[in-house]
Amino acid sequence: MWMDFGCPWSRISLHELERAIAAIGESVDVRFHSLRLDADAPADYGKTTIENLCEHLSIDVVEAERMLQVVVDAGARVGLAFNFHTARGGSSFDAHRLVRRAADFGVHVQVARDVFSAHFENGELISDHLVLERIAVEAGMPADVVSSLLAGDDEKVAVLEDEEAAIARGLEKTPHFIFGGGIETNGVQTYEELRAALQNA
Repeated sequence: MWMDFGCPWSRISLHELERAIAAIGESVDVRFHSLRLDADAPADYGKTTIENLCEHLSIDVVEAERMLQVVVDAGARVGLAFNFHTARGGSSFDAHRLVRRAADFGVHVQVARDVFSAHFENGELISDHLVLERIAVEAGMPADVVSSLLAGDDEKVAVLEDEEAAIARGLEKTPHFIFGGGIETNGVQTYEELRAALQNA
């Protein structure tokens, strides 16, 4: 799954993927690949999603809320909350590095899920190392491994290679799935679509 933590559709599709995996009752190896939607993002935009959208498009808050309502409604249908008045934009690079390392401990799906929640529900800055450390340790990663990773350069090359691979495939948006057997789907996926793809794979 190519995804980004700033993409609400990636969050919704991951949630539905987990439901689909549980439904088919088979062991599924989930691998995350990075595709940042804003590779030049600063650590902190200093604005909420609503504020950033208003400034970027020169629109008022009411119009911004109307534009984002489709995401809020889609999340509500699957039990996920999105609060764009508190969600804070910023770089997702370190979050991607963390999730790659979390795979070594078998907790990458939980870490990804919790990073999404921190960003979209709790208004936490996912470039903040303290936020990432808390999420990772609560998921079961050793604190010393996490702090060393975030303080250094580990997994940086892997994240960039993921993005280069995405460009080579012509991918421009997230999420994008590749299932066993070569089945590919692009864009937000429903539980039914993901379950069918898994069963076919």
